[in-house]
Amino acid sequence: GYHPSPLESMPWTGEPRLTLALGARGHNLTGVVVGGDGQPVPFAQVVIAVDEDARDAAEGSTWTQGNDRSVKPVEREAILLRARADGTFATEEVPGGHAVLFARPPMDPSKPNAGDIGVAEVWVEEGQRTRVTIELEAGGEITGIVQDESGAPVAGVLITAEWRGTWELGTPEGDLGSLLTSRQITTQLDGSYRLGGLLEGSYDLEVSESNERLVEAERFFVGSGEARVWNPILPNRSSLTLRVLDPAGNPLPGFGVEPLRGSLFMGPTEDVTDSQGEVTIRSLDPHGSIEVMLYAPFTGGLLSQIPSKILSGLRPSPEVQEVRLGASEWPLSAVHGIWVDQGGSPIGDSGISLRTADGQWEHGTVTDAMGKFAFAWLPAGEFELRTGRSRFDTGMRLETLALAPGQVLDLGPVALRGTAKLVVEMTQGAVAVLIYYH
Repeated sequence: GYHPSPLESMPWTGEPRLTLALGARGHNLTGVVVGGDGQPVPFAQVVIAVDEDARDAAEGSTWTQGNDRSVKPVEREAILLRARADGTFATEEVPGGHAVLFARPPMDPSKPNAGDIGVAEVWVEEGQRTRVTIELEAGGEITGIVQDESGAPVAGVLITAEWRGTWELGTPEGDLGSLLTSRQITTQLDGSYRLGGLLEGSYDLEVSESNERLVEAERFFVGSGEARVWNPILPNRSSLTLRVLDPAGNPLPGFGVEPLRGSLFMGPTEDVTDSQGEVTIRSLDPHGSIEVMLYAPFTGGLLSQIPSKILSGLRPSPEVQEVRLGASEWPLSAVHGIWVDQGGSPIGDSGISLRTADGQWEHGTVTDAMGKFAFAWLPAGEFELRTGRSRFDTGMRLETLALAPGQVLDLGPVALRGTAKLVVEMTQGAVAVLIYYH
């Protein structure tokens, strides 16, 4: 087994090029997670963190304790595992050299060991079976109450404690390591919270709601098993209630509402209008204004990612504000068809997307086994049908189309216009795969 090295894009040379390189040789590492009573912990979560630079070198990590402390701690990439029912785990994918292992019991707040965490360091030897035991123990904790400036408790906001690492254990890079080293919890009705199972070290604490940070991150140090208190005060916030109506004035349930806060846009959320077509946007600056996107239901409880209407200059208000869609905004248009290859055979289980002509909005889906696709609840306008599920895919244009209000367009079989060329190159044991259309 080889631990993969990162993929790097090549300078544009007229052809797309992707180089896949083999990194560090993988080695055997087995272990067991045990609780404070010495008994195995079934299905424990285990993160194996290795030197970030180890993935590029066949020999693995060369980092050792005692390196010059004037430089920053080693940055670590992570491998995430789940232990078996008997608490054991095994992998063949660990680069040689120094590794740090973190473990927690399965996520179940009702269990008495929910706040336990374990840490172990190991040196992985080439050609040998390395075994380690990770012992769980009670971690540190941070508790407190979140209130606004008036002293009222704030319920339902997210408290995040992001571990910044230590010199001995390094700092986590990427989300896998943070799954076990950092902690999150939502405040109760009385504004209280408890973050347990914390590693020793520094944490960045913040309060957020709907992807918006409400309190600037504050650096906090937690000692081994130490209990700390943090009582953040939030600025007073306001709200805005919208009632979304169709062109005839009837309420529209199930419409997604997404506020654009500053320059931050996270896409459609789970905030949807109720049976009366109403939705409340909370945690707003009482003196500011926002932009709001309205998204129609799509399918399977999902929302379209192409907005039906964009509202600007909305301000918090105690009154319900009505929003009526115009005829061209009323999302009753639809597109469907069958994606086929140049021989007419259906292309099933493949990503396909519909993009607005200006490239600003896009919705992706997957063809079924017979190559069929459908996009419903669309506003009128000009669109491009493209391969790939999102703008992050290197998709190709299949069709350009214009939809009138309420039009349902059947494209029939749709195929790429052109030919594809596949080039495979072998260089020093690595494989380069080139695919381009002309």
